[in-house]
Amino acid sequence: MKNKILLTVLSLMVLTACNNQQEVGDTTGQMPVSAGVSGMISQEAASRMTNDTWEEEDAIGISGTSGDVTYTNRRHNFTGGSSFTPAPGAVIYYIDEEESEFSAYYPYTASGHTLLEANISNQTGSKNFDYLYATAKGSLSSPMLNFNFYHTMCKVVLNFIPGTGFAVDTDFSGCTVRLASLHASGSFDTLAGIAQANTATAKGLEFTDGSTVAANANTYSFILFPETVSGGAALSLIHNGTAYEGVHLKSKDSSDLVLTGGKVYEYNVKVNRTGLAVSSSAIHGWNDELPDKDIDINL
Repeated sequence: MKNKILLTVLSLMVLTACNNQQEVGDTTGQMPVSAGVSGMISQEAASRMTNDTWEEEDAIGISGTSGDVTYTNRRHNFTGGSSFTPAPGAVIYYIDEEESEFSAYYPYTASGHTLLEANISNQTGSKNFDYLYATAKGSLSSPMLNFNFYHTMCKVVLNFIPGTGFAVDTDFSGCTVRLASLHASGSFDTLAGIAQANTATAKGLEFTDGSTVAANANTYSFILFPETVSGGAALSLIHNGTAYEGVHLKSKDSSDLVLTGGKVYEYNVKVNRTGLAVSSSAIHGWNDELPDKDIDINL
């Protein structure tokens, strides 16, 4: 009798185990699947990264909805190449067959605010406000989120060239550059990917090489908020205590300066002691070549 009871119990255990295994096998393909994350940058990014690659300790914030679950500002850390892995508790799952769209931004901030505010008056910290944004779609059958980031800010590049009255090898590093009518404060919407200047704040920017900007020889680069300046932005260069001015930076074929996110506005600025000549300006993508432009400045 004992043997029969033992045999019955063993049979029930085996049957239960088989049923459990079958049940798990039937549902495995429908269990939540975690999202993989890849991040590439569509434009040249030397302004914020070394060697045009992501840097160690870089992180992005990801938001989106899968099924009835909403994910907000989930931190993912750069782990090499173009790969990012979720921080503890930040895994994103697909819970149904529907394709889901997510947005991502850089640099990550733990505050989780939709609208980030920044001040660009100190360009030595431009990595903190050179905002990148991307969207990507994924699903249970295609779980990888491939983000292709782009710049939402704009960049102004000034190449100062010695003109009349200056030696051809004049060094314009160590100078102060003033850009009138532009705004230092602005905001970035991490969900919509829109950066814009706060035009309600005081106008005027001033950058000094060695303290609030790092010039590359005679070239000065600035990461700025997108905005439109009616009549252009007056430019001044203070060199060895002397202010050189009298010109407005403008967009190509326009009387205004229209700064658009993801664009670079580059000018060759000829510094003369006499005379003033201004050519039309031009814009280009973050990594495009740009024809020469000459803007002459006199005392």
